[in-house]
Amino acid sequence: MGGLDNKIHLYRGQRTGKFVRACELKGHTDWIRSLDFSLPVCTSGEAISILLVSSSQDKVIRIWKLALRGSSANTQSTYRKEVISLASYIEGPVLVAGSSSYQVSVESLLIGHEDWVYSVQWEPPSTAPSDGVSCQQPSSILSASMDKTMMIWQPEKTTGIWMNVVTVGELSHSALGFYGGHWSPDGRSILAHGYGGAFHLWRNVGVDIDNWQPQKVPSGHFAAVMDISWSRSSDYLLSVSHDQTTRVFAPWKNVASLMGENSWHEVARPQVHGHDINCVTIIQGKGNHRFVSGADEKVARVFEAPLSFLKTLNHATFQESSFHEDLQADVQILGANMSALGLSQKPIYVN
Repeated sequence: MGGLDNKIHLYRGQRTGKFVRACELKGHTDWIRSLDFSLPVCTSGEAISILLVSSSQDKVIRIWKLALRGSSANTQSTYRKEVISLASYIEGPVLVAGSSSYQVSVESLLIGHEDWVYSVQWEPPSTAPSDGVSCQQPSSILSASMDKTMMIWQPEKTTGIWMNVVTVGELSHSALGFYGGHWSPDGRSILAHGYGGAFHLWRNVGVDIDNWQPQKVPSGHFAAVMDISWSRSSDYLLSVSHDQTTRVFAPWKNVASLMGENSWHEVARPQVHGHDINCVTIIQGKGNHRFVSGADEKVARVFEAPLSFLKTLNHATFQESSFHEDLQADVQILGANMSALGLSQKPIYVN
């Protein structure tokens, strides 16, 4: 159990069903955010150690090793003799669980994230255990942080030093970091979720070497949808909701769509508001795409799509029929920029 006192508290179960505190691990300098045990590490068919990975708001990931020492009776008598010795202090605390005892020590420190590390998880075993055969768990850890990145850590084959081998993330201003990261059962995909309520998915499409590529994920409003409006040529759909967002849905151009299997996906969020949005309408007319939305603040806001968004929309969706009509002289906005402490986007004009 991770605590607000910057310590990891280990509990052992009793036959009565209760759990009592066995020992505590010190090392982190801020709140503990995530803990995950590995499967037992076996040698010659016998489990000799267990690894525990922890993450904290101090931006550091720690790997703790719980090495099997022996029976509980022998350990208790030995531990009483060494309790005041310097050697017992250096070795670290001892966890007594049932008839076994474990010597706890720091295995490694993983430093690489630039903000709070909210989640750590061991890669799941590739095969399920069968009769007489235990499953093998890969030595790979996935971490998710508020620095908008997820990292995969693995030990180097020659030295055994844990290194960051894969880094994925988002560059958007609206990402605001990741709250959690999870492996897929086969270890070929990783999924993150963040403050904005969106999923972020990457899949390893490499054959001989790792090649992690972003993938489409399910998305949508998480509150009541109040209004929708079609674009002038019905190429995409605009929707507003009480989740205080305006979203653009359009058919996605991919391999399946080329075979006649079209699917619609969320492609943009042109408005992330601070009030519930109740209505929206697209301004009909040639030229750039514009829409008007109204929220609980009783103010109508007019939005205009920049040229960079129109080009992205054209490449990602089916818009060849009407796109050239939109590239006219009245398209004056090239893109949008948001300052570090700003609440609204400022237009970047063509001239």
